Amino acid sequence: MMYYDIVGSLPLELLVQIVGYLDLKDIVRNQRVSKRWRTIFSCEPIISPFLRETLAFLGLDEDGVSTDVAMVDAMSYFQWRHGLEHAQPVKKVFLPWRKPLFRKPEETLCHSRRLCYDVVSHNEAEIFDLATGKTSIWIDPTKTVFRRLVLSDQYLVVIFRAWTFDYHALTAWNIHTKEKFSNNVPAFGARYTIVGDKVVFAPSPQRGSLPAYVWDLAMNHVQEIGNFSNLRLCHVDAADNILVAFECKADQPSEVQQTKWSITTGDLLEKKVFALPIPTDCPVFTNLELFRNPCRTYGRKTVAQSMFWNDHAPIYLEYDYAIDQLSVRWIDNAEVISRRGQIYRCVYLTRNLVYRFLTETMEVVVYNITTGAETLQPMLSEQGEQHPLIRDTERRNFNVFGDREVFGVANEIGLELWFFNPKFTPDLIPGGFISVPEVVK
Repeated sequence: MMYYDIVGSLPLELLVQIVGYLDLKDIVRNQRVSKRWRTIFSCEPIISPFLRETLAFLGLDEDGVSTDVAMVDAMSYFQWRHGLEHAQPVKKVFLPWRKPLFRKPEETLCHSRRLCYDVVSHNEAEIFDLATGKTSIWIDPTKTVFRRLVLSDQYLVVIFRAWTFDYHALTAWNIHTKEKFSNNVPAFGARYTIVGDKVVFAPSPQRGSLPAYVWDLAMNHVQEIGNFSNLRLCHVDAADNILVAFECKADQPSEVQQTKWSITTGDLLEKKVFALPIPTDCPVFTNLELFRNPCRTYGRKTVAQSMFWNDHAPIYLEYDYAIDQLSVRWIDNAEVISRRGQIYRCVYLTRNLVYRFLTETMEVVVYNITTGAETLQPMLSEQGEQHPLIRDTERRNFNVFGDREVFGVANEIGLELWFFNPKFTPDLIPGGFISVPEVVK
């Protein structure tokens, strides 16, 4: 009996219309039928709508990465997205630190395939390039009392506490050219983030009325901006030199004050007050607290989270600068958190996904902000109770970090990394960091 491929013989225009009724999972399944079908179902007119949706989910289309570069492999991007949504990485690896640490790092970060952490006892920051396996040590011998790190694809920023405790000393390096910058800002409880070449120091709501500061690395200039008493979200558009701030009180969070400021001059450009768009299924806003995590910016969108302190239910705020709109999502996870322990750490892997690590049970809870779905995965599914991170310590004090390619958990013993991009699974040696580090001062 002769086999006739009806699908393969159809005109491309008709195939595109038929495939319009399928989802990405069906597209991937059809790619597995044969080489001929893989070619057909991988052509740009058929898969581009699905890949653009997936790339938007990953944040790739908003971070300056061209969507056209991914139009050849729907399966890889489907696996990437599916793994992120359900905490199913393509690879896991445990790494002990390059040298013994007396305490866990104050900060552990991952950005652009670089792992960054501090060694408090030596007042130095280290960057481990996951792609090349090379390690570099960054030291400013003129400063002491390390406080925080900020990392982007271009800059490493180290915040030091001065001996007088009235200001923070700042050091930044261009990690590509090794160019060094120094400055300082007044000391106050702040959340730190970096957008482009702008480092933002946003005051915590618990600290009273305080200004924000923006360090423009291109000009090596620190600009003081406004006074904020209940800052919940702060968005910086580096291209327009605009800072957008949202304030709402903990006991009256339904009323929001939005202000726009010039980063260059510190001038107030716009101010308005409006009611927060609360979801219909959300309970009455009371006892609203802010997470320690800083705001996270993806292109022209910034996300932040608060929560109902008594119920442990997160409120996710998202600001879209392109359309000047603030939206709110709520996920009722009180049952999961109360049932499995209340001490946890969290990180955004995309603007749609938050990974919450439950330290009491060593589990990872994944929240899809868009759909409200949650996935619970045991951290120790592969290592059992003798996981190296808890083998020699009873103190379950961890750093949780990551981006769309990597999720990690670290303490003073070492770190475990989960890799989600099927095309980025580096062959890291379980024995740890082996390269001779480059020292940058």
